Amino acid sequence: MLGASMLEALPFQEEEPLVKVAYQICRWHHERYDGSGYPDGLKGERIPISAQAVSLADVYDALTGKRVYKRPVSHAEALEMIFSGKCGAFNPLLLECLRDIGDQVEEKLCNDSLRPGSKGMWDATAEILQHEELTVSERTLRLLEHERTKYRFFASMSQEIQFEYTTAPPMLTISDWGARRLSLGEIIMEPEKDRAFLAVIGMKSFHSLVALLKEATPERPVAQLDCEMQINGEKRWSRIVCRTMWSAGDPHWSGVIGKVVDIHEEHLQMADLQHRASHDALTGLANHTYAQELIRQKMKKHPEGSFALAILDLDHFKTANDNYGHAFGDQVLKYMADKLRSSIRGEDIAARVGGDEFLIFLECKIDVEAVVERIFRALTGEFNGFTISVSMGVAKTENAGKEYDQLFHHADQALYAVKRSGRGQCRFYDDSMQGMLSVISSIDF
Repeated sequence: MLGASMLEALPFQEEEPLVKVAYQICRWHHERYDGSGYPDGLKGERIPISAQAVSLADVYDALTGKRVYKRPVSHAEALEMIFSGKCGAFNPLLLECLRDIGDQVEEKLCNDSLRPGSKGMWDATAEILQHEELTVSERTLRLLEHERTKYRFFASMSQEIQFEYTTAPPMLTISDWGARRLSLGEIIMEPEKDRAFLAVIGMKSFHSLVALLKEATPERPVAQLDCEMQINGEKRWSRIVCRTMWSAGDPHWSGVIGKVVDIHEEHLQMADLQHRASHDALTGLANHTYAQELIRQKMKKHPEGSFALAILDLDHFKTANDNYGHAFGDQVLKYMADKLRSSIRGEDIAARVGGDEFLIFLECKIDVEAVVERIFRALTGEFNGFTISVSMGVAKTENAGKEYDQLFHHADQALYAVKRSGRGQCRFYDDSMQGMLSVISSIDF
């Protein structure tokens, strides 16, 4: 489509036969004789014969050409695949012509200098362009090569991997810079079965992309996926942006064009910012705001579940700061955070509420009193000569309900009851604690 647009914009496009033929080839060489191609869904003889011939030659070249991801098939194998319909539908007359000249094609192509991209081909082109008396057709060739060079240059400078996919035949074409970047061939037949390609994109990401493309419509043809890809031996976050191509009247898209952009550094920076915003810088635990969000999500996801929220603080923590210094106090807080992590289950939530206060959120799958008691005992001990003692207040959703603020308030009142009775204990909220003050009243929650 890009090449067709470039040719259509040439001022002499209508008068120059070569340009008109080149335009037909660029625009319609992905059409298929049965109407399953793109971009316009042309069928049968509505497809210019030049585009039909190039389409057939393109498939033959893809099959017989050497690729880093597959061995080239023989001339006979290529013809068998084409004639059997494995590579899409083609004009029966063209297929008959190919059958008649099959031996000649094989003989001619044994001369590599005739293959596109070979040194012989480039030498011949250069010799033609040395002549000063250029016809319109020759000038067109020069302009096209100039545009091709610009396209390849800008593609490499933009650090974008550009690609095109067709459904008939199922073929992925990657820009030359992109192919080198991914260590893949420029043309991949049946990419959904190609091990090298799937190793680059990953099976999970591939299926996610396919699912997004299935949801595309002519009105909303663009799909985007951020995923990790294996690039030059390392996992890098990339953004795949693609546009589905639709044929007129066809309910299914027949091709995809797109690009892959490296967003690795951007993704890591964003992940780091998100982690800093949601976690306590000193202990690495979730902060209170993030813990609230996680707890609310969990209770909403499991409306029939039973949960418990525990609030605890370090007894006599001010003594640690006063006697040993604030740096030592920070070490005590880190030690307590590590003890919390090692004492809870993977699905439980631990957070630093503020100062020397922490919280734990547990799902009550078994006897919650026994679980809380085990955690409470595990947190006590000694750190570099400082005795670790904690006071803990606990509230259960079966009493407080599943409104976070009420659950937190009940646990806070239970903690206050512990403080009044001498600290170093763990108590569950009960009705006798109604009307008690809050230990963490100065903390905005």
